Amino acid sequence: MRQLPVFSVWRVLLVCLLSCWGPLAMAKNHLLSSDPADGAWLQLAPAQMVLEFDRKTRLTALSLQWPDGRVTALPLPPTQLFKTRLAVPLPTLQSGRYTLRWTGRGTDHWYFSGAQQFELHGHAG
Repeated sequence: MRQLPVFSVWRVLLVCLLSCWGPLAMAKNHLLSSDPADGAWLQLAPAQMVLEFDRKTRLTALSLQWPDGRVTALPLPPTQLFKTRLAVPLPTLQSGRYTLRWTGRGTDHWYFSGAQQFELHGHAG
């Protein structure tokens, strides 16, 4: 009986591993857009941040970093269904730079996170 070289066995194992990993890597959710857009300069304070994902998502954590650097946890939207479009109510904002940080979970049970930043140069809205 002919024995396979060790190098060939490792090559087969690597190909199997990579072919299994590919679909998992593709399964993650991705943020398509936000309103206000990341990096936006606004004259009026938004009442909410709308996050649009490519797949159904449920938010699991939200926080807002204020212009002075403090971070406040925000309440999760009341309806915690998996959706592609999620609206996050924002508190009353004054002029300055804000960062909304979020963590979400897809229907495939993968967790992912991101941050959207915007600057307010006008009045509270």
